[in-house]
Amino acid sequence: MTDYSGYPPPAYSGPVDPSWPPPYLDEEPDDYDPVPLMRDVVAIIGSLAVLGLVCGAIWAAVVEPSQLIRYENGIDGDMIQFGRIFGMNGWYVVIAGVAALIAGLTLGLWRRRDPLATLLLVMAGCAFAAMLMVGLGHLLGPTDPRPFLQTAPVGTSADAPIEVVGWATYLAWPIPALIGNLIALVSRTD
Repeated sequence: MTDYSGYPPPAYSGPVDPSWPPPYLDEEPDDYDPVPLMRDVVAIIGSLAVLGLVCGAIWAAVVEPSQLIRYENGIDGDMIQFGRIFGMNGWYVVIAGVAALIAGLTLGLWRRRDPLATLLLVMAGCAFAAMLMVGLGHLLGPTDPRPFLQTAPVGTSADAPIEVVGWATYLAWPIPALIGNLIALVSRTD
């Protein structure tokens, strides 16, 4: 049989620690200072915006636009042009993926103050960078040749605009940036 006569145990009657409670428990919380977060917003979104513009210029320079051809019954491309459309998307994914991975890693290592805010800002910045990359690539590429081809003789071809086909291609920005940011988070030493 167990003896429960001493239960509950007597209260501790030793000396009281003079440093209790810790000083941070006695202090009133300071007012929240939004300035560091605003600096992070400007630094992260701004750097990704510039990177998106640079990637858009590179994408427009390296991609080979597809050709639209005037046929008797309308304007379309042939099978070779579908390969060029695939190439446009491929170049977009390669350029955006490499840039986003490096940006996610660099920004994650550089802005260590608040990892969650950094991650959210990187994701928002990637969406903005993707829009800028597509927009600038489209502006630097050829214009829509359909008005010209409507009145052109049969067999005439012209360069089609540079554009992204398919929504999944846009994931080339956030997924590598997320991976880079998580690598930075795991490699933290502080």
